[in-house]
Amino acid sequence: MEKRSVEKLNSPSDFMTTPGTGVTCASSSLHLLTPSHFTVTSTPTLTSMTPMCPSPSLPPNGADPQTLLTRTRPEVMQLHQENRRLLHTHHTHASHTPLREELERLKEELRERDSIISRQCIEREDLCAELKQRTQKLADLQTECVLQREQWERQLHNSKEEMLRLQKDTQEQMQQMCERHAGEVSALTHTNSELKNTLHTVTQEMTSLRHQVEEVTSERDVLKEQLSALSREKVEQAETLHKLRTYIGTHTGGEEQHTLIERLQKEKEALCLSVELLNVRVKSANDILTLQERELEEQCDPPHKDRSARLLSLWREKVFMLLVQLRSKDSQLHTENTQLQHTVSDLQQLVQKLQSHIALLQHNLQDKNAQLQLQSLHTQELQQQLCFAVEENERLKIHKESSEKSAAQLTDTVHRMSVCVGEWESQIEAAQCRMSALTQRLNFASIRLHTVHGLLMRREALWKVQQATKPAEPTASDSCIERLQLQVELLSLERDTLTQELKRTPQLINNALRDLQLQLDRSREELAVCELRCVEAHTRCEEQERTTVELRAEAHHTQTILQEKLSEVESVCAMQLKEMESHLNTARREHTKAVVALRQVERAAERERQQEQEAERARSEHTHTHITQLQAQLKEKDRDRHILLAVVQQQGLMSEYKKVRRAARHTSTALTDEQQHKQQQQTKDTGQQEGSVLNMLSELRSLSSVLIHSTDEEDEDDEQGQGEHTHTHTEHTLNTHS
Repeated sequence: MEKRSVEKLNSPSDFMTTPGTGVTCASSSLHLLTPSHFTVTSTPTLTSMTPMCPSPSLPPNGADPQTLLTRTRPEVMQLHQENRRLLHTHHTHASHTPLREELERLKEELRERDSIISRQCIEREDLCAELKQRTQKLADLQTECVLQREQWERQLHNSKEEMLRLQKDTQEQMQQMCERHAGEVSALTHTNSELKNTLHTVTQEMTSLRHQVEEVTSERDVLKEQLSALSREKVEQAETLHKLRTYIGTHTGGEEQHTLIERLQKEKEALCLSVELLNVRVKSANDILTLQERELEEQCDPPHKDRSARLLSLWREKVFMLLVQLRSKDSQLHTENTQLQHTVSDLQQLVQKLQSHIALLQHNLQDKNAQLQLQSLHTQELQQQLCFAVEENERLKIHKESSEKSAAQLTDTVHRMSVCVGEWESQIEAAQCRMSALTQRLNFASIRLHTVHGLLMRREALWKVQQATKPAEPTASDSCIERLQLQVELLSLERDTLTQELKRTPQLINNALRDLQLQLDRSREELAVCELRCVEAHTRCEEQERTTVELRAEAHHTQTILQEKLSEVESVCAMQLKEMESHLNTARREHTKAVVALRQVERAAERERQQEQEAERARSEHTHTHITQLQAQLKEKDRDRHILLAVVQQQGLMSEYKKVRRAARHTSTALTDEQQHKQQQQTKDTGQQEGSVLNMLSELRSLSSVLIHSTDEEDEDDEQGQGEHTHTHTEHTLNTHS
């Protein structure tokens, strides 16, 4: 192949010069004729001179050159033998010199033709081998192209199916994402509206709780005012009790209640002891009186009568003083009992009011506890909703991750497809380069064939011209020439077929290349469409990612807002609960204090009541017994007095008795004046006790007046002396107690 490519086509010398003359025919005006114009001219043949040569058999169109050479060899051998025979005959005829020259020329031409034919056969074999190789290469390329086309079609079909599947998946995922997004948005809006409603209800509840707290605080203020009023009333009652106790003889300087009760009990015990002592004194006085009366009855001496009368008057004054004290104590106890009953009734009413108010407070506490429980349940529901929202957010995150993975897979597949398409393009470009090299080689071969064809046509034209100018040759040479012409025609036919085949092969190659180019363009268009679809899918995935990111941001923002609102509501509720608990604790403490105070007051009142009842019972019994005793003593004294009066009247001592009574009256008036002066001084010192003392004095005076009017006119002086003695005794007792 390399030799053939390096060889140069040199035109033979016959084509350049005319035989015999040596002048070149390049400038001749003879035109070259096409192979179709090579027609055999009918020349007269001499059958007598030359025998008939066998006509060469025409080879079939498109036969192998090797077989053609093997077939033409015997004919060529026959032609050589014929030439030798002709030469031998021509040698015998030495006179025919032009024929010899012609034969030599014909031999040379035959040799040249043989060399040309052999050269053409070699070139033809080379061209046939090259054509076979190129046809095989073309077949291989066609098969490769067909296989690659089938593979590309398969891959394109697979890629289309994959793209359709991915589009369906992405559409389904987009629909699911849109549905989920719509559901999540609706759920979030619903939860937001519910949270707004709950916040509104919570704010309303908070306002109601604030109003309730304000009401409770107002009620607490009212209760404080009531407690302050009760405390003031208690202070007033304590002051009244203080006044009463100052009258009785106790001095309380604002001490507590249990100390007062203890002092009252001590005073009661002291009074009981004093009553017992008085009873003992009365008994002793009665005994002394009886003894003295007996002694007076026994001793009737006149100097001892005045002494006995004085003793009797003194003892009667003491008895009157004791009676007055008993009367004053009874009146004082009666007033104290009435006052205590009033205070107990007032305290009972206050206790009932406090109990009703405590019941109301308990109901309010129960209502607020129920409200707090409802709020706790509501907060639990809100926490559950938040948990559901967090779970939904996590589910969205997982779905987003799966969509990201699917998008990554799509991008990987698109990248792989782009790599495969690049490889296919590189392979197609390499095939195009090879085809261009083959087309160049085919063009070069066709150009060489055309040059050979032109040279042959020129040679034939020159030969025809020479044949036309030559004289008629013998029949043997004509037959040889005819055979040679037939061979030349056969060779020209073969050459025409070969040229047609060579012309047809680049067209086929160009058609195949055009088809491959069209397939390449289609595959490129499909790849561009696939890339556009991949870009659209990628943009959709990016939009989905943006929407998911926005949804996540919105969900996070709403979650943070809800958490802040919940924290604010919880903090406000916690503060309000703390305030309510503090208020409740203070109310409970105040309530417990009030209950304890009321119970203490009730217990003290019950104790005082029981003590007063026992004291009243004892006093009533004691007074009843004492009254009976005093009545008996009075009866005895009346009897004694009547006896003494009868005795005095009998003995004539009435004038002395009247003088003694008058002197005692004067002394009693002086004592009353002194007592009034002392009372005025005491009123200046004790202004608070004046009213009670004056009342008691007025009562004593009324009692004394009643007692004085009840007795006879003769006993007036004695009773006045007894009243003065009682005044002095009361002053003495008041001074001792103060």
